[in-house]
Amino acid sequence: MFEILLDELVKLNSLLRDDGISLILGGGMGLYLRDICLAGFGPRSPRYPRRPGSRSTEDLDVLLSADIIADAEKMARIRDVIRDAMNYEVAVRYFQFVRKIKTEDWPREVGIDLLTAPPTQEKADDVKQKGNRARPHHVTEIHGRLTPEAAGIEIGAIPIDLSSVLDTERYRETEVYIPSSFNYLILKLHAFHDRKDRTDEKSDEGRHHAFDVFRIVTDMREQDWETAEHHIDLEGQEEYLRRAAYFQRDYFGNETGVGVMSLRGNEGYRRNHTEFDGYIDPFIEDLRQLFENVEPTERDL
Repeated sequence: MFEILLDELVKLNSLLRDDGISLILGGGMGLYLRDICLAGFGPRSPRYPRRPGSRSTEDLDVLLSADIIADAEKMARIRDVIRDAMNYEVAVRYFQFVRKIKTEDWPREVGIDLLTAPPTQEKADDVKQKGNRARPHHVTEIHGRLTPEAAGIEIGAIPIDLSSVLDTERYRETEVYIPSSFNYLILKLHAFHDRKDRTDEKSDEGRHHAFDVFRIVTDMREQDWETAEHHIDLEGQEEYLRRAAYFQRDYFGNETGVGVMSLRGNEGYRRNHTEFDGYIDPFIEDLRQLFENVEPTERDL
């Protein structure tokens, strides 16, 4: 599935690149690329010898910046590429798209989900927002799923040169961006909050999001910590970041927090619990230090 998604990512990226549209890829695929491409970011902390494994995914979560969601020409181009050039069909109008791909074994269905940061105050009038959808005025059949916690998604975004780590000829001149580790933590803390009380199979009561928080913290490098400090310097008073700080304290503040308990219940954690149990105290402390200079708030976004 990784190979299929990677091919779809390369196609989408190549079709949008000439229009000045840079992709920021989140979700499970972004985390997978982070795992295999960040060796050059320096050594991992010796406190976490075993690297938690990646989990599978079947879609590409594309994060649109505040500038792109306000740009009618770029959003129309994204729509035309996904719908016409790549032959995706609408799954959820109009920010989730799917396509069936034939493989040697059986057809696979892959998806593209469009999530968007809220527009800046200066460009808010250029964007139509209704419920959890946002799109530029005068552009139809394309939305981004409004994601307020992605407001700072461009801060510290990491360029990934796929040709440097994969088949150089097949993925030549392919560069995509993934969120910074700190932005991933913000997104995952919000995602855990949204799903911790849901009992459907996909939500899994937030256990996989708790495991993602654990994975990211235990894999952070010195540069990731510096990016986090810079992010807080820029946006430490913003509500989305203060909400994330509240979730960190409330859910992951100690061993009995609901986030830590959900982490322990995750299958990926349980498989290596003998070793991972020794990571819990430093994990909680590292997460605390990351958000210690952000004043938490319970206020909804």
